[in-house]
Amino acid sequence: MAILNQLPPAPAGKTGWPWTEETNAAIYDKNVQYPKISIVTPAYNQGQYIEETIRSLLLQNYPNLEYIIIDGGSSDDTLEIIKKYEPWLTYWVSEKDKGQSNAINKGIGKCTGEWFNWLNSDDYLLPDALFHLSQKIPDPSAGITVVSGNALQKKLNGVIAKMPDRSTSNPGYDDFIGIGYYQPAALFLLNKVKMVGGINEARHYTMDIEIMILLILTGKRNATDENIIVTRLHEESKSVKANKEFYTDWLNSYALLLNYFPKEYRNNNLIEQFEKTTGVDFKYKKQNFEPTRFTQEEYQTAQLHIAERIINLLYAYGKDGIDELSRYLLKFHPAFYHQSGLRSIRFKSTPLIKYIRSIKNRLFIKQ
Repeated sequence: MAILNQLPPAPAGKTGWPWTEETNAAIYDKNVQYPKISIVTPAYNQGQYIEETIRSLLLQNYPNLEYIIIDGGSSDDTLEIIKKYEPWLTYWVSEKDKGQSNAINKGIGKCTGEWFNWLNSDDYLLPDALFHLSQKIPDPSAGITVVSGNALQKKLNGVIAKMPDRSTSNPGYDDFIGIGYYQPAALFLLNKVKMVGGINEARHYTMDIEIMILLILTGKRNATDENIIVTRLHEESKSVKANKEFYTDWLNSYALLLNYFPKEYRNNNLIEQFEKTTGVDFKYKKQNFEPTRFTQEEYQTAQLHIAERIINLLYAYGKDGIDELSRYLLKFHPAFYHQSGLRSIRFKSTPLIKYIRSIKNRLFIKQ
């Protein structure tokens, strides 16, 4: 049933999606029992964006939706906006929390659906997004734990573009290292999210990456090529404001991922090299479940791709250790080293090339 005319009117001057347009409710087959989808929005002082977020979800007209908002005690007009839409919310609360990850977990505790994700209060879904994702939800026996689509990004200058491809030299392992898709454009099987412990509250920047890489241990992913969401960059965005802090969180997430690999399949020499290179603790700590759906060869190959990803992180964040870790791979895993792009990264990270690049950057800034 369409709800556009039931919702509060759009603010003055706001037209188009999701202000004066909605997903056509007729695209949903009345004879189909659509799985229940639970969406949680963690919010804090983003009143200038959250109404667009709320409307973009409600105007999906999805027939089996549960919507929960967990606000961290906002002092702007966020609460006023939430109350405007209270009749269409399953649950909401405004109280001090321990950050975004804690807020999402509080929301998960209220969820009763089969499929789940969180929708940040500065992002918005595109028309038909939930319909497109629901079409990729298979029979429960298919072993699918994630369905995903494409993500767009609204830049600081207002331009909207498709988010960049982050694939590696072997796309078959991208999901293993958390770069096969974008979390905001996905749905997760809720019981599997709970099985891996929910959202890691120790992560403030890669909680999304971590849940993605842990869920791939529990099942497979189905994908649609449709655009699902627009994520928004602004001056207060984590990816703008605290970009360098992502580095340590990425590494800690990989350390946790490796703890789920069967102990006998861990490449201890390579993992020891990770520790030497990054200074992060990669020592084995038994976790609450041990995945069984991968072969020994797949686990071992995945660890090489994690090494490749760590080298890319070292390069992206200007850290030392690229040459040391690259030399290890060249010596013990030469076939992988040569088929990957590591030789190029190693060359670009040499002191001379780094010096030339720094000069070019300074000249560019002066122009």
